[in-house]
Order: sequence, then C-alpha cells, then structure tokens
Amino acid sequence: MEDGSHIDRERYAIAVFAVVERDEAAISYLHRALQIHTDGSLWVLSGRGVRPSDSGVMAVFDVFDQDGAFARQVALEAPHDGQSVGIFLSGPDRILVVKGYFESLAAQFGNGATFTGEDGEADLPEVICCQMESR
Repeated sequence: MEDGSHIDRERYAIAVFAVVERDEAAISYLHRALQIHTDGSLWVLSGRGVRPSDSGVMAVFDVFDQDGAFARQVALEAPHDGQSVGIFLSGPDRILVVKGYFESLAAQFGNGATFTGEDGEADLPEVICCQMESR
C-alpha cells in the first residue's frame, strides 16, 4: 500500500475447507452464529451445525483460535432442537438456550408470530442457563 502500512494476509487466512451443500447456510446467521468466547476463540455455527440429530446433539460449533486457525469442533448435547432455539455463549462454561427466540425475532417485525405449543396452549419464551462440561 502507498501509505506504508502492511497487511499480514497470512494472519487472517483460514486453512479449513469443507463441502457445503447448496441449500445450507455456511453460517447460520439467524442463530447469531459468530460468537466470541471469553478465551478469545471464535465459535461459528454453520447451517450443518444446527441440523436435527438423533444422538442428542443440539448444535455443533466450529471453533477457531485467536490466530484464526481451526482448533476443534464442540458438540453441545441438550434435549433441544438446535434449529428452533437461540444458542448463546455466556461466560467461560455457560450456554444460554432461548426457547421462543425465533418467534420473538419474527414478532418484532409485526408478522403475527405466536408462541403456541403443540397442545394449543401458549408457550412463553424461556431462557435456560446450561453449564458446559467436557466429556
């Protein structure tokens, strides 16, 4: 650059490649899928990471270290459907699961979203604080 500044392109390069299906979002943006953990790592929730799973996994995050290198995947086991709840990091070992999150988003745009459960009764939004434990 002419002003003498230098851009270190290697620092921001991510050497992870994956085949992403055409109809899945690379980043599940409605889930607020880019979150910074308290340790400085970047947690990314892809469209594949919130697919329903038979194994009790609510969501799978791709975790990148502070240098932008892929570090690991973290599978969150919980009795919730990752596609229907909001999932938020909250401290070094806490996750907030927000039931009714998407209905709340839709309601702010005035489209008449309701919180009706399977039994026809009104379900209120709910915030559940979960502790992460390594296995």
